Amino acid sequence: MRFLTTLPPHYYYIALLIFMMCWWLVIRLRSKAGIWRLRYYALPRPWLLHLHKFVPHYRLVPLELRAPYQDKILQFVDGKNFRHADPLELVAEDARVTIASNACILLLNDTGGDCFEDVLAVQLWPPGATPENIESASRPVKCIPLIWNEERHEATDPHDALNPALPAVAKALGWEAYGRTQLPEVLLLAPWARQRAPLFAVHHPDALKNVEGEPADVFAIATEMFYAAPDMLHRSHPKLYDAMRQFYSIDPARWKTKA
Repeated sequence: MRFLTTLPPHYYYIALLIFMMCWWLVIRLRSKAGIWRLRYYALPRPWLLHLHKFVPHYRLVPLELRAPYQDKILQFVDGKNFRHADPLELVAEDARVTIASNACILLLNDTGGDCFEDVLAVQLWPPGATPENIESASRPVKCIPLIWNEERHEATDPHDALNPALPAVAKALGWEAYGRTQLPEVLLLAPWARQRAPLFAVHHPDALKNVEGEPADVFAIATEMFYAAPDMLHRSHPKLYDAMRQFYSIDPARWKTKA
């Protein structure tokens, strides 16, 4: 210790400079590696448990994309106002993480920085709520209403269950050939796909014209298939799959072959 007190002051400056340069080099290497970014360490450990337990799509995401995925989940949870239909009831942490994960997988490889900027709030309703009550309560702000099933940890669009056009869209996109029922069992990505549908229509105006139905509904079901059954969507509608691959900047069909 006495030796350190006798060193010239500029030695300390040199040591500090070397430390900062080494730290910068470590950050650069971690950033290049993808999964070793600092933001990865900022994700609370319990959140990872929620992702593995309640978000089936998370297990499909390649390791090199999980850090930016977690990045966007943090940004979404921090930036949106989560509220319950009952003002006295708080939205639990696992619900917020699950909802944010379903939303942000649509931004998985998006470098534009848009984390659903138009969405200010997410409001959860119990399974028995009617779309009419939900719509009237969600008008004051740009709020996304969701039906939250606490037992299954699933957040769905309240209008999907009563939309008679969705089964026909799912059939036209080849969902039956995938070995499922006519309509995907749970549309976890549909509420967020509808938010991105207008932007997709701008970049690929002709991609949805070959499937009968409202463009937002077609895009919602196609997005569900793009992640859950990419090989089937690619075989049934290769041009639509290619347009979605360019729009989302990912290729889930390759994830399937790697698994």
